Amino acid sequence: MPGDLLTRRGRPEATPDAEEAPEEYSNSTLGIEVGELSEQVAKALDMKKAEGVVITKVDPDSVAAEMKLSEGMVILSVGKQSVNNVADFRTAMKNESLDKGVLLRVRSRNGGVHFVVLRQAAE
Repeated sequence: MPGDLLTRRGRPEATPDAEEAPEEYSNSTLGIEVGELSEQVAKALDMKKAEGVVITKVDPDSVAAEMKLSEGMVILSVGKQSVNNVADFRTAMKNESLDKGVLLRVRSRNGGVHFVVLRQAAE
């Protein structure tokens, strides 16, 4: 079954042959936590190769939740920069601001790829 390597909440499951826990990164500005996308999880999501980072947690009161990002979605790029791992995501986010808008290319759990712009809510 495709979702066998994801928990009910979209987090990658630990596998017996995993040497260490995947790197994760929390971005409080966006209200998400992302993790490395392993080959096994990519396969479970019917992806041809492991590219991007998987969203492992979304703060329900965040701009990310407001824009319908959810656990198990994969972020493929931030702005014009492709993201292949957590380090790429962290680097790409250094140049982004919610005031200007953060453009993400994401793959949903059903396989659709679309763009999402995250902006600071007007006060």
